[in-house]
Amino acid sequence: MGAIEVSPEWQRFVSEKDKARAWPLLEALIARLRSEEGQELVVLWRRGSAEDRSAANWALMELARRHDTRLSETLKQEWLDDVRTLVREEYPNSPLAVACFQAWRDQEKTAAEAFLTEELPLERVKEESGFKSIVFQLRSFAAFGSQRALKRLEAMEGLPGKAAEERAQALRDLRPVTREEVEALAEDWRKTRSPQALYRIYDRYIAGLAGGTVLIEDLVKLLGPPTERHGNDVWYQPNQGTQLFLEGDANGRLRGRRFS
Repeated sequence: MGAIEVSPEWQRFVSEKDKARAWPLLEALIARLRSEEGQELVVLWRRGSAEDRSAANWALMELARRHDTRLSETLKQEWLDDVRTLVREEYPNSPLAVACFQAWRDQEKTAAEAFLTEELPLERVKEESGFKSIVFQLRSFAAFGSQRALKRLEAMEGLPGKAAEERAQALRDLRPVTREEVEALAEDWRKTRSPQALYRIYDRYIAGLAGGTVLIEDLVKLLGPPTERHGNDVWYQPNQGTQLFLEGDANGRLRGRRFS
């Protein structure tokens, strides 16, 4: 067993099933990670138990998102090679494959979108939860302007149970948003400060904003006081497991955003 696997930070992180409580444990694990231990995370991802693989994938996703040098470019590409293979073979029929699709999307958005919209055979989907995952991802791509994603979502008729309801809701939500709707969503967030309300305004409005088109200050006026702010970068965190990050450029305009 390697140094990570026997560390108390890893043991606590792997054993925690609640994502909100697992988030600070992941931060603690990343904080203690030494430069040579990126390799061990990749080994755990490849050869560990189901729980180890899921935890290692989450940790590798975060290191890759942060461009952390403890995950070298070589190691990142080795991990991504495995991620692509697993997604192509198993998505959306296992929780790990669902998580891996998100990792692939984070790093190679165009390729992940092409797989989802043009390559994925829907006849292999085994459970309603798999269709729900596909609907969620197609909706997200369509919200960023993907016509391929919208067309596939429109074509996915006859889905089972809740997946059909979520598809119908997604198609309704993908219509152009009105200013009145934005104000109502923002008011709901300001009143409740709930993760659900924050996600709704992110999904319906903020996720679709093009970089450079809106001032960070205008978003702060809309959303209310942030949890944390450093210059033109702001964070909204209704609990430890949910966070909206808005990145501003040197001119105070929105450059990027991430909901996690």
